[in-house]
Amino acid sequence: MNLYFRVSVFHATLALCAATCGFTAHLLAQSSPTETTSQELFVEAQPKEGGTVVGQGRYPIGKAVEVIAVPKEHYRFAYWAGAVVTNPNNPKTNIYISSQPQRLVAAFEPEKFLLTITTEPSQAGDVRGGGYIPYGAMAPVSVKAYGGFVFDRWEGPVADKSSDTTMLASPLKGPLSLVARFKPEIKQYTLSATVEPAGAGTIEGLGTFDRGVMAKVKAIPAKGYLFNGWEGPVSRAGREETEAFINGDIKLKARFIAKPAWVSAKVSPLGAGKIEGDLGAQPVGKICKIKALPEAGYIFDHWGNGVSNSYAAETTFTPTEGKTVELHAYFRPIQ
Repeated sequence: MNLYFRVSVFHATLALCAATCGFTAHLLAQSSPTETTSQELFVEAQPKEGGTVVGQGRYPIGKAVEVIAVPKEHYRFAYWAGAVVTNPNNPKTNIYISSQPQRLVAAFEPEKFLLTITTEPSQAGDVRGGGYIPYGAMAPVSVKAYGGFVFDRWEGPVADKSSDTTMLASPLKGPLSLVARFKPEIKQYTLSATVEPAGAGTIEGLGTFDRGVMAKVKAIPAKGYLFNGWEGPVSRAGREETEAFINGDIKLKARFIAKPAWVSAKVSPLGAGKIEGDLGAQPVGKICKIKALPEAGYIFDHWGNGVSNSYAAETTFTPTEGKTVELHAYFRPIQ
C-alpha cells in the first residue's frame, strides 16, 4: 500500500469521527431539556381570605422545598391538602419536588368565639344556636318554651328581638352573650253561671278571664226574691258579692228564694166557719190555695178582696212583696 493511500484513509477516518461525535452531542442536547431537571410547584390558600402561602415556584426535581402557611387575623392554619408534605399539620413543612407539576393547598379555618345563650327564668325553655361559632358567622338562634311559658323577647344583638327564631344582628367578631326571656303562659277561661229558679235574679261579672286572676261576681235578686247562696268554687258562698279563682272554665249557680209574705185569715161572723189552706209565711208570687169551711147552721157567702174568685168557697190568691195578706171569709146563717 502506497503512502498516499494511507494518508487518505487516515483523513477519512478523522472526518467520520468528527461527524459522529458532533451528531451525538446534538442528540444529548436534545434529550436533556429544562423540563426534565426541574418542575413547577403551585400553592394556594383555602379559603383565599384565610391567609397566604409562601413557596410557589419552579424547583429542581428531588429538591426539598420549604412551604409556609401564614394565616390572616381571626384565622388559623388547619392542614395541608393536595400534594404530599412531610408534616401535614404544621404550617411550616417541606415538600419534595417530583417529575410532575404539584399542587398544594393550605387550609385555614376561622377563629371561633363562644356564643352563650341563657334563659330567664332558667327553666322556662330550651335554646339552640349557642356554642363556639366561627368568626364572621351570622349565627341562627332559636328558643322553644316549656309548658306554662311563652317566649317574650331577646336581650342582646339579634335581628328580631320578638321572634323565637332569628339570627345575630351582625357577623360574630368576639365572645357574645344573649338572654332569652320567657313569661308565664296566659290562658283565658270562661266564667259562666245560671240562676235558680229562672228569672229570680241576674249575675254581674261573668265573662272571659286570664288564668290566675280572682274574678268578682255579684248576684242581684229580682223583685220578690232573696239571694240564697252560690254553688261552685267561690270564696264566700253565702254572700251576694264574692270571687272565683280562675284556673279553668268555671260554671256557677246562683240560688234565689221568693220573699215570704205573711198570710192570715178571719171569718165573719165570728164562729161561723173556718179557713184552711196556704196560711202563714208564703213565698211572694206563689199561687196559694185557700178554702172556706162553714160551721153548722151557716153557709159560705163570699170572700173579701185578694182572691181570684170572691164567690167560690175554694179559690186561690197570690201574695205580693212586703205586705201582710189578710183574707176575709164571710158566712151567713142558713134560713
